Amino acid sequence: MKPANRDNALQWRKTALPCILLALALFAGCASSPESTTREENQPVFDQLLEEAGLTLDNTALAIDPLRENALLSSLACDQRLQIQAGQMYLCVMIRPLSRMQIDFEDPHNSAPDPNQVYPLLFTSILNNLSAHTGSASQEYSKAQAEELFAADWASAAAFTLDAGIAQHYRNAFLIGIHKHHVADAYSLFIYDEDSDENRERLKRYQNILAFKTPGP
Repeated sequence: MKPANRDNALQWRKTALPCILLALALFAGCASSPESTTREENQPVFDQLLEEAGLTLDNTALAIDPLRENALLSSLACDQRLQIQAGQMYLCVMIRPLSRMQIDFEDPHNSAPDPNQVYPLLFTSILNNLSAHTGSASQEYSKAQAEELFAADWASAAAFTLDAGIAQHYRNAFLIGIHKHHVADAYSLFIYDEDSDENRERLKRYQNILAFKTPGP
C-alpha cells in the first residue's frame, strides 16, 4: 500500500479520532466477563490475553479484582482490576492485542488506518475521555526508557484529574500507555485518593508492573 503523503496524514489525524473511539469501544474489555463470573473463572481468560499480547503482569503481591464489590472503576472496561493500597490506590489494566482491533473507517478517498499506527491517538482519546475532556499534559518516554522499563517500542504517561462520573472519591489519576509494533497496545490506569509522597512512591514502584516480555526488534 502506498504511504499517504503529509497532507493526507494531517487530514486523517483531524478526522479519524471519532472512528478510533468507536474502534476502542468495539474491542474494549477483551477479558471482561459478567458480574456473575468469579475471579477464578475469569483469571484463565486474562492469562490467555496476556499471552496473546506478549505481556507480563507482576501482580503477585497485589489483591486481584477486589473492586466488583464496591463498584470502583466498574464503568471502565478493565481486563483486570488490582488493589495496590486499600482505600488509597487502585489499578485498572487494559490490554488491546492489535489482531483484535476493529476500525470503523468511512472515508472513500483513503484507506483505513493501520491498527499498528494509531497508538498515539488512542492514548490521547482514552486520556480525554477519562478526564472528561478537561485537558491534561502527557509526556512520552524516550525510546531507550520505553525499552528498558516496558520492553516496548513506545510509551507515554499522563497525570490528570479523573472524571467525577468514574470515581467520585478518587480524583487523581495516572495513565501509562505502551505499544509494541504489530503486537499490542496496553494501558495501566492508576487512581488514588491524594497526591501524597506515599502515592508518588507507589507510582514509581509500580509504573512498569505491566510490560512486554521481550524487547522489540
